[in-house]
Amino acid sequence: MPAAVTLITGPARSGKTTALRERFLRWLGEGVRTDQILILTHGAEQTAPWVRGPDLPAGGAVAAYDFYGFVRQELTLHWPTVQARVPAAGRWLAPAFLSLTVERHLLQALLEPHLALFGDVVRATPERLALQLLTRVDRVAAAAGLGPGEAVQRMAEADRPEKRLLYGQVTALLEHHRSRLLAAGLLDYGLALSLFMDCLLSDPGYRAHLRGRFRRLLADDVDEAAPAEQEFVAGMAEAVEEAAIALDPGGGHAVLRGADPAGAVARLAGADRVCLPDPAPDLEERLTAVRASRSAPAPSGPGPVSRPPQGRSRTQARCLHIATEFWGDMVNRATEAVVALVDAGARPGEIAVLAPRVDSLLATALGRALAARGVALQPLLPTRRLLDDPAVRAIVALAGLAVPAWRPPWPSPSPYADAVRVVLGLDPVAAAHLGQALWEGEGDLPDPAGHPAPYRPLHAWLRAARGRDWQTDGFVRAALLEVLLPLRPDLPKPSVDACLQLLRAAEDFRLAAERLAAAPQPRGGNWQAPDRNSQSPEDLGAHPFGMNYRPLLTEATCPLWPEPVGTEGEAVLLATPQAYLSRRLTSAAQVWLDVTSPGWLPVGVSELANPHVLLPGWPEGAPWTDEQARRVREAARERTVRALLRRCAGPVITAEAALSPWAQEQEGGLWA
Repeated sequence: MPAAVTLITGPARSGKTTALRERFLRWLGEGVRTDQILILTHGAEQTAPWVRGPDLPAGGAVAAYDFYGFVRQELTLHWPTVQARVPAAGRWLAPAFLSLTVERHLLQALLEPHLALFGDVVRATPERLALQLLTRVDRVAAAAGLGPGEAVQRMAEADRPEKRLLYGQVTALLEHHRSRLLAAGLLDYGLALSLFMDCLLSDPGYRAHLRGRFRRLLADDVDEAAPAEQEFVAGMAEAVEEAAIALDPGGGHAVLRGADPAGAVARLAGADRVCLPDPAPDLEERLTAVRASRSAPAPSGPGPVSRPPQGRSRTQARCLHIATEFWGDMVNRATEAVVALVDAGARPGEIAVLAPRVDSLLATALGRALAARGVALQPLLPTRRLLDDPAVRAIVALAGLAVPAWRPPWPSPSPYADAVRVVLGLDPVAAAHLGQALWEGEGDLPDPAGHPAPYRPLHAWLRAARGRDWQTDGFVRAALLEVLLPLRPDLPKPSVDACLQLLRAAEDFRLAAERLAAAPQPRGGNWQAPDRNSQSPEDLGAHPFGMNYRPLLTEATCPLWPEPVGTEGEAVLLATPQAYLSRRLTSAAQVWLDVTSPGWLPVGVSELANPHVLLPGWPEGAPWTDEQARRVREAARERTVRALLRRCAGPVITAEAALSPWAQEQEGGLWA
């Protein structure tokens, strides 16, 4: 490794990103242009501060990307180079990149006719099985430099002998899926990464282009990078004039996606190493106090939080444990603890409540309990169904009224009543009356004479819409711009965002349908779906609001990351540990809910997916055992607990319930 490569190591909050930013500004002062410095981050949220944050004089664009974003850009710009090496991709002028929603639907359509082949061994639904194969097999394998066949063979050797025949079907399924996508010029994460590493990066002309394009390299959070990204970073570090790379040797929270901190350190062993000081020298003492707090649960009420018991050290007094029988009681006790923290002087925005599963049930229960005490809650739900938004349901209802073939098979008029209440702002009685008329009308639209005046422009628009030929995304765009926004200019921003996400999902489905219909279907191989059950490419996006609307609306999800908590500290944060750590959030106090839930330490192994055996260093032919699963959980516990404690400056309150929300006993999680 050349001496011009600097490896900056240190734990969370030690200043690694700050050191990279200082190096960036120093290079600019030396005359290096911004577009000559390649900046790689772990995710778009870490990329944005590089693009918007530095206060720079007028100049070129900042070349900051997350790795997959860089891969997508390079494949698009250098697609002819890929086509020269992969004749199957020669049909298309440019690639199109699939969202996980569309990709899962395509794989599920191939899987469902053969589901009986998996027998009683696989109990997952087709939707979940397709998602497992994509996220925990195909993506992890591509990130580790493995093809589908090699990856599945590893998993078969590690699994029980009676399941190995099923893995042959998995290999055929994934290979057929990849061939089908390549023939249509559609790239998912795994295929895009494989083409970039195997075709583009191995081309001498492209490597020479990279050397001439970039003079410097900055790479952050390389401990969260998969082996393919580590290989690229190490290669670029040797090719540029100077490089600075930052990583946390104790990181690797994205292990289920292929993160390999030890591999990153080994690849960069020859670099000049700068070790930053630990900003949490009392970490071990705090870790011991958190573990010890479970042996002395706090009594009911807010007192222990604001008035620590006598005889305990300062660190021990900052760690409390709440133990209850029922999940609801745990939420109530946690609410009391949060309110006590606020009463003791903490701003709500400085408090983070962390739970292994953040869903509407927890957000509603905790939010209502806190609201009754005058404290707001900001839940970071990862995703939600698009159909959960009233404006999206209104567009679905309008689609059925404008195009009878898209009419969903609803058994009652309620969806139409809800739709006209959203679109026209009618009161519940008038909306129910009009919704009943629309539902009973079947193919006919009710006359406006017997209904409120706001229905007249909607009636005219629907009549005109019935005379037009629609594509799905065109209808969504027209319904939003010509109906919803003009009639409801006060539509909440989250609803507008959900409608825009619906539009993007509809565009993705249409593009995939058009390309699959035009592409030659791959022949040969071992995966042939029966004609009576298979879904033609044209059907993928033809009637998503009719019989096939479910994949578009129930599988497509809308990200719910709100704006970062403001400086006023007006809301308590609710998030999963993974979301909290990935966003690099910090808090003055933390509350860990449901610490005995197994969701705190997910192993990530399912019926036909085991990402751990796909990582570098896995012994060839070695079986996966319960002891290895235990080691994975222990490593995850140490990694997660230490990272959370480093990002908390004050009290840590843990809470457990003997019964889950579904009245199931739970003993495990952080204390397993």
